[in-house]
Amino acid sequence: MLSDGAFLFGIPAVVRAGKRGVVALAKFRDTSSFLEQFLALYPTIGGFSGKQTYLVLLQNSMELRPTGGFIGSIAVVSVENGAVLDVSVSDVYALDGQLKGHVPPPTPIRDLLHQEHWYLRDSNWNPDFAKSGERAAWFYQKEAGTAVDGVIAVSLPFIVELLKATGPLELSDYPDRITAENFFGKALFYTQTEFFPGSTQKKDFLGSAATTLLLKLSESRGVSPTGVFRAIAGGLDNRDLQLYFAASDVQNLVDHFGWTGRVWGREGCVGADVHSCLFDPVFAAEANLSVNKANAFIGRERVRQVVFDESGTIRESLIFSYRNPSSGPPKDAGGAYRGYVQIVLPSDAKEVTITVNGEGVPRREAGIAAPTVPFWEWSAEGDISVVGLAFDVPAGGMSSVGVSYGREARMVFGSTGAVFEAYDQKQAGIADASWQLSLRYPIFWEASEEQGNLPAGNQAFLAKEAQLEYNTTIPGDHLVRVRFRK
Repeated sequence: MLSDGAFLFGIPAVVRAGKRGVVALAKFRDTSSFLEQFLALYPTIGGFSGKQTYLVLLQNSMELRPTGGFIGSIAVVSVENGAVLDVSVSDVYALDGQLKGHVPPPTPIRDLLHQEHWYLRDSNWNPDFAKSGERAAWFYQKEAGTAVDGVIAVSLPFIVELLKATGPLELSDYPDRITAENFFGKALFYTQTEFFPGSTQKKDFLGSAATTLLLKLSESRGVSPTGVFRAIAGGLDNRDLQLYFAASDVQNLVDHFGWTGRVWGREGCVGADVHSCLFDPVFAAEANLSVNKANAFIGRERVRQVVFDESGTIRESLIFSYRNPSSGPPKDAGGAYRGYVQIVLPSDAKEVTITVNGEGVPRREAGIAAPTVPFWEWSAEGDISVVGLAFDVPAGGMSSVGVSYGREARMVFGSTGAVFEAYDQKQAGIADASWQLSLRYPIFWEASEEQGNLPAGNQAFLAKEAQLEYNTTIPGDHLVRVRFRK
């Protein structure tokens, strides 16, 4: 009725109300779908067919890693018949000290963190959590001597959303009150102030917070069920909550729901003619290798431009801008930022060039010692290619990273034109980064938006002559579908 301008829907006030209704209906549809999926999974993960034990990775998003944050602490949770039987929280370094034998780490961890061995704390190096979760379970079994039924990655933004639903936590072991508003600051204070190797304060604080939070959730007193439901749904949607299960049938079901943090987070060209549709995904997974909490301060902007020529081939450029207002100790927990970003591209990406602050960056060849930062390297596996880029952002300064590449695949026009899907996958632990997409195409092409694939509530493309632009923040995955006709 809105698009047709039906009776009453030509009145501006009614149009505005109608658009709000469309957004509300879209959210209700998504909520209903999530509830149905969660209820299908709950009997299994709730331990109704037998006791289940899960490894929970508490990922500190202030020290970013590819799946959401540095694993400073872990929790082991046992459930049966829908009830939590036991919760134990440990400092990951205590577990890592029990690993026997040598496991060679990924080269960036070896060369930039100067780590000779690979441990559980760095197990989430692969941006695909389906793989990192399996790796974490393997490390835990080797270090603790027991297997787990699944791995749950929790990034700090999810805990904040849960605290909004539960209200303040009164910690019996600490004379303090933990709220959604002060959680980041309190966690930093209690786990970093006067911390030394062998100290139990990290375990004590996080253990007290986790136990109190689970107890409050199980008792339901003063807890908003709607808020908890929204926190879980939102956490799964934006990857601040990611799941891995050892049982293949459960893992396949969760993967179908899109909750495993896999690359890519969705299938391309759903419902479109695959012969005249081009799926074009991008995923940038960043890691903090500066051994500080600079990610509590880093600001980001991303600009993506796709240029089509008359033959349908494309050339893309990505520009990542970083602002680092932190100063470092003793003023704050930040400082100079050394990042390593894995930019995941389709396997047919070609002619890659990299710049940092407008200067060309040397490529590191396999088997060659790492050059001075910045440098980039290339790897490929299955249907993806990965550009790994090391860069620095000085304290109180800025840096700009540019990536340019082409695709072997090209647009093919059918009887109804050609469809292009630009997909940007969000990294866990990062919220509301500024995002801009620009599509430039030949002047004799016509472009139309496929509105059903734009995020509900966001503004549509800004159309210019032979160019479409889209500006927003990116709190979740972003899919834009455009149909071109000649």
